[in-house]
Amino acid sequence: MESNSRAYLEDDTPVRQIENFETDCEQNHINDPFFTELIGEQKRLESAGYCGLSCLFLPHSKRFLLWLTILSGSVLYNVWLPIARQAFYDIQEQNFWMWITLDIIADLIYLLDFAVQFGTAYLEYGLVVINRRKLAQQYVHSVSFRLDIISVLPLDLIQLKVGIQPMLRFPRFVKLYRVQTWINRVENRATRATIWRVLILLHVLLLGYHWAGCIFFIISKQQKFSTDWGYKPTSNQSEFTRHAYLQSFYWGTLALANIGFTRDPSTDVEYIHLTARVSKMTLPISNQSFCQVNLKMNWRKVKIFAFK
Repeated sequence: MESNSRAYLEDDTPVRQIENFETDCEQNHINDPFFTELIGEQKRLESAGYCGLSCLFLPHSKRFLLWLTILSGSVLYNVWLPIARQAFYDIQEQNFWMWITLDIIADLIYLLDFAVQFGTAYLEYGLVVINRRKLAQQYVHSVSFRLDIISVLPLDLIQLKVGIQPMLRFPRFVKLYRVQTWINRVENRATRATIWRVLILLHVLLLGYHWAGCIFFIISKQQKFSTDWGYKPTSNQSEFTRHAYLQSFYWGTLALANIGFTRDPSTDVEYIHLTARVSKMTLPISNQSFCQVNLKMNWRKVKIFAFK
């Protein structure tokens, strides 16, 4: 912090000096009670300096990025593990109490994120809003709050009636929007953003293969491994789970890559799965078309603005 008590954000970004900002706003004739209140808050922030932000999370601060990293680890745990535990029951059964402990820890992190979001500052008129009441109102009336409520629905309790079903944790997937925020924050700070994007793409592909393989094994198990299309169990039970997962992951890789080395389906469930797999190819194509149309529209606006 400088000797003139100029306030700095956690990532060493200086807060805009209030004296200059007041002069600019007087010239623009901004008369807003909320804006006047923001001026007072900004003065208190500058007088307190860094200590005035000790209980707040600024959107581009290192502390906020650290929290997003912890939260993203919890979200990725919920995206990767429950489907595997649902498909390969030996994984769930042999490490039952470990999974219960990890589930509780992940849920506690989800609940702590409510407190973080209630204390996450935002900008209004170019000034940092630090009033707790305004921060709470901003969060409660946002879509993020509704998504966060859905993400902590205690559907796990249904397992007390129906038995162990790890995929009842599916509402936790809603929190993926926070992972996207974390990805964007890291990309903005990365010196080699291209490498980061490649790693994210690789992770998405592996996650897709993982899910496809687990669904393949679930369908095979539901049909009691009786069709040529599904997984064929080995006689070595000690290596069953490892071999089953690796073969299912291999099948998922072939399926999502549309290589075509898999057998033709023979049952209704297999046909439905194949149709859904082929239909997924329309998603990136339609998304690419939308991006091209959006880019052309924005480029047209730029040309109109530049050459009118």
